[in-house]
Amino acid sequence: MITKRLHDDLVLEFKENKRMIYEQLELLDPLGVALLKPSASKTAPKFVLIIIEILMYVLALGFFALPFLFEYIYFFDFIEKLYSRTRSIGLNPGVIRYAYWGTISLVVLFGMLFLIIARLVHAIRLKNNTLVLAKQTVKTLVASQLKRKASMDATDQRHFSELPNDHLYFEDEKNASTHA
Repeated sequence: MITKRLHDDLVLEFKENKRMIYEQLELLDPLGVALLKPSASKTAPKFVLIIIEILMYVLALGFFALPFLFEYIYFFDFIEKLYSRTRSIGLNPGVIRYAYWGTISLVVLFGMLFLIIARLVHAIRLKNNTLVLAKQTVKTLVASQLKRKASMDATDQRHFSELPNDHLYFEDEKNASTHA
């Protein structure tokens, strides 16, 4: 009596585990396929993204420092001198002032754009890391589930005559869903 109940419990647990493995494989298969699509591929190698990110940060820092270095750079030195000597030269001070502040604002705007690009490249690099980790994890999960499925199928085949016939509903259910 006890062995019959134990046998029934083990058969029921076996069927439940087999059903769970099939369900998990059905859930993981679309994810694995989606991760293989070109839209989920890495954008660029990690070292290239790191170099671009560092370059963008350096350019942003340089453009933010540029207005303080106007007097040492030729073209900006010219605008600086015009701005400081507008009265003595006889030029309209408003136009020169607008040109001076417009140049400064353009330089700062370029600095902000380089900073934004650096942050975007950083986000791309983090997403690439996440994609690589997701691909590895899904691949490992699917491989382990397929091993478990093969083990369960081997056990099913080995003890086929001892199991009740209602354990075949997994294959029938799968065939019915593919034909529908």
